[in-house]
Amino acid sequence: MPSEDADTQLKRRRRLRFRSGYALFALVTVSALGHVIASFSRSTIVFLPDEYLYSELSRSLSSTGLPLVRGNQIFFPSLLQPLVTAPCWLLGSVETGFRASMVLGSIVMSLAALPVYWLGRRLGLSAGMALAASALTLATPSMLYSSWLLGEPLAYPLFLCGFSMGVLALSGEKRWLAPALVVFTLASLARIQLLVLPLAFALAAALMAARERRFHRFLAERRYLIGSLALIAIAAVAVPASTLGFYKGTRHIDLEPTRFALHLGTQLLGILFASSWIIVPGALIGLGLAVVRPRSRIELGFACSALVVTFGLLLQASFFGEVTIPQERYLFYCAPILALSLALFAERGWPLLRLHALLVLPIIVLVALLPLSTYAVSSRLDQSSFLYAISRLEQSIGIGIAALLVALVVSALALATLALPLSRRLGGAGIFVLAIALSATAMAISIKADLSNGARIIRQGAPDKGWVDARIGKSPADGGRAVLLQGYGTRGSTFDLLFWNRSLDRVALLPDSSRPDILPWPYSKMGGDGTLSVGGKPLNGPLVIDDSMHTIQLRGAVRAGRSTNFTLWLPRGRPRFAFYGAGFGSGWIGPRAVLALWPARSSGHLAGFLSFRASATQGTGRARLSLHLPGAVKRKVRLELGKPRSVRIAVCSNGPWRATIATTATRVRVSESRLLVSARASAPVWRKDAAACSGAPAGAGG
Repeated sequence: MPSEDADTQLKRRRRLRFRSGYALFALVTVSALGHVIASFSRSTIVFLPDEYLYSELSRSLSSTGLPLVRGNQIFFPSLLQPLVTAPCWLLGSVETGFRASMVLGSIVMSLAALPVYWLGRRLGLSAGMALAASALTLATPSMLYSSWLLGEPLAYPLFLCGFSMGVLALSGEKRWLAPALVVFTLASLARIQLLVLPLAFALAAALMAARERRFHRFLAERRYLIGSLALIAIAAVAVPASTLGFYKGTRHIDLEPTRFALHLGTQLLGILFASSWIIVPGALIGLGLAVVRPRSRIELGFACSALVVTFGLLLQASFFGEVTIPQERYLFYCAPILALSLALFAERGWPLLRLHALLVLPIIVLVALLPLSTYAVSSRLDQSSFLYAISRLEQSIGIGIAALLVALVVSALALATLALPLSRRLGGAGIFVLAIALSATAMAISIKADLSNGARIIRQGAPDKGWVDARIGKSPADGGRAVLLQGYGTRGSTFDLLFWNRSLDRVALLPDSSRPDILPWPYSKMGGDGTLSVGGKPLNGPLVIDDSMHTIQLRGAVRAGRSTNFTLWLPRGRPRFAFYGAGFGSGWIGPRAVLALWPARSSGHLAGFLSFRASATQGTGRARLSLHLPGAVKRKVRLELGKPRSVRIAVCSNGPWRATIATTATRVRVSESRLLVSARASAPVWRKDAAACSGAPAGAGG
């Protein structure tokens, strides 16, 4: 009989193990399939310049084997994602590579549930609690990044895998030490911020030794490790920022106590966003009990590691990046750790319920008093998928109603977490169900916002995303390669154009322009005859010119296509400027404008009039145009509200002619294209007229 009972128990455990395995497999499959399906509705990249940078590096690695961006080799430490996705760009078109990269990211990021379940079971959690923690891992709003061309889809599962191995190594299972170090390295290559992992685990080992009252022996045994860490810390302080490429060095961090405290408090919000708010109180108590009264050595190792890693990520987010906004993108790695901590608390039978209630209360107060609309603005959404969802909600139902709805939902769920533990059997499962529902809803809204944002970008830019490649492909005589001349256009429109059109393999800046990123953008130079050159080399091939705030006419080239902000010119000879107007575009004139003309021959004669209409608006108020003409001639034109003015400038010159216009307005506003403008103005029109050289006046009319 005893043997039969033992056999029955063994079979029951096996059935339970198989059921748990099937449930985990189903969880990962549903997550991966859902994100893959959503990715096929994604129109274009939206997180810029990061997605453009990662994809450009990946395409370069697939074609040349070198990390190049527009032909320039750069130092970029997070090269794992470009390396892994490089084969995707060999499958065919840009569209195919884009879709394949997103599918790969969606599948890989969904694998993050596996190490969480594994670690949960090793911690002694029941299969149900381990599955609940795994489900919350895949429900965090930051799963939005699974289909973005970033390092997160690889970094998330690698972080959790390395963390799990590190906990086992810390608890005494030395066989996991070497694999943990390898995974730490891979995670750091996926996301350079995860260099915090090895340092955090070294400190966790010291904390664990202190808890076990063997700290002095630990110092003696690990003196070489401590010395190495000290050297790393000194190097981090001493290394110049220029060696870190896109990232600032440690000497740039702000250590002023008041600002640091404010930044730290802001980043704590990021953890609340990523962890669905309501699990944090129970998770903190679970971690505290695991340190004070650990049930096993692995539980103590988990608690020490979780505390140090979480604090390390918090410090990092408080020192680097956009420190004045919640950087959920830095901190969502903590969500699975807190989920496991809550599960440990639940399986202890919910002790310290009064303390739990005291920790829930600040969340209710915070969500009632904190104006999330302060953070959920377009310029602050890049680093938080939860705020991305809030912004979408505000657009749909209004700012006030959205803020009230979020406050009511979070408060109601927080109050539910006070009642659910009273049912010892359903407390843990109930809180996890509520947390997963809140996080999954925020994730779904953020994904919908991402899809809508991408569709809007394509609709406003160019419905035919690869229009430059298509036009140049039909004209093989033009060499199949084009140069982008950047003006004042938005960063998003520029990177979107470069991403979808591989024929644009060189870039340069127009004389009056803004740089979209920190990578090399050489300035173009205009010759006396209107010819263009970059670095002393003439531009003779196809040109794509950003005319969002420029009005340009070329000789020796014909217009072959255009989008909202860009025009493609195909050469018919050597392209040369005939007319150049900077600061005019989209019906506006900027604070500074430039007008320039070139005759057909370098020593030729110009005679005619440049004219445009201008008017003040309610948004900018009254304005004044200050014209600086050749020969030190100055004229002023006043613009009153409701009174459009015609401005006509006489041009009489042997050779090139140039003038500037400074526009002073009551208020400088940002146009719909996010450009600084001072007044309404039509595009300048050039009309040849010999009367311009016979003393005809130049000025303004009504």
